[in-house]
Amino acid sequence: MAVFHSRINGTRCFRRVTYMTNIDDPPKQRDCERIIEDKKRGPLKFDVRRIFRRPLDFLKVLSPFLFSHHPNCSDFDGHTFRFRNRDWCIGCFFNTLFFFTALLMLFLQWIFVPSIINLRVLFYGGIGGLGLYFVLSLLHLNENIRMKIISKLILGFSFASVFFIVVTIGGTIEYMIQEKYVLISLLFFLVLSILMAKRGLEIMKTCESCDYKMRWSKCPGFNEVICECIEEGFIIPTQESNDEL
Repeated sequence: MAVFHSRINGTRCFRRVTYMTNIDDPPKQRDCERIIEDKKRGPLKFDVRRIFRRPLDFLKVLSPFLFSHHPNCSDFDGHTFRFRNRDWCIGCFFNTLFFFTALLMLFLQWIFVPSIINLRVLFYGGIGGLGLYFVLSLLHLNENIRMKIISKLILGFSFASVFFIVVTIGGTIEYMIQEKYVLISLLFFLVLSILMAKRGLEIMKTCESCDYKMRWSKCPGFNEVICECIEEGFIIPTQESNDEL
């Protein structure tokens, strides 16, 4: 049964049409799937102009990756968790949560009970925590979800300690504020670059060992997002024939 509607004098009216369907009929193939499976097409490429004209729509299509940072694939189930009908990256979510929680606690102590803060302990504890995190990662001791969260707790609190020490040098935040900003930026991008390079190599290694060999247009983990990009015109096929894509 299908429901069709029309407007008569500004009023929406519904009419029902009943028809028979064969439950054994295969589901109708989407246009984007036909494009992806077409062996005569050329490589798929981003339409940069359209992306710049509709940046919010493009981000909306990519939203699954903006939060999960991993393909929708069982090989990466241990790196994401489900919350409010959305997949979230365990690392980014808990790193951010623990970092800001620790930073808030340190600043509250600094404001109300500064005497209990030992900067030397914070500094060596922060550096030691960062080192411990990278040792756990290099030795693959944080593979299960519980150890991943614990390692993110260590990383978040450690980086927050180093951040707090740099910001409060001189007893005030305003003291050498420009130098502090430069130092914090360098530390942030250094740690972030190391984490991104490490995770990128791990994802690449996993995807290279997959049957799809990093052919994103064929990979089921990227299929839905690529299909939506094609439907919205953000990805277009070229005319050059290439059976490898």
